[in-house]
Amino acid sequence: MLLFVTWNLGTAAGVLAGKAIGHPSALGLDAASPVVLLALVMPALRDPAARRAAALGAGIALAATPFLPGGLPVLLALLGLVAAGSRPSGAVRA
Repeated sequence: MLLFVTWNLGTAAGVLAGKAIGHPSALGLDAASPVVLLALVMPALRDPAARRAAALGAGIALAATPFLPGGLPVLLALLGLVAAGSRPSGAVRA
């Protein structure tokens, strides 16, 4: 019950704050999502295989961005996982 109440209050506060802020680019908030994602990924980058996969994926995405429509370079970056031969940290090794 407490989670339900706090979730809805947080959502309402976010809606009101979003209306007060206006357009995200006015305050540079359009960079907030990538920064949050980077903060979530940083602990995983201690593993050399994860660093290799991330570097390959970033390179693939950057190389493909000028030639493909939005969204596809990110999906293509998943090839970095295959090319690096890495597994998710929770994967069971045989």
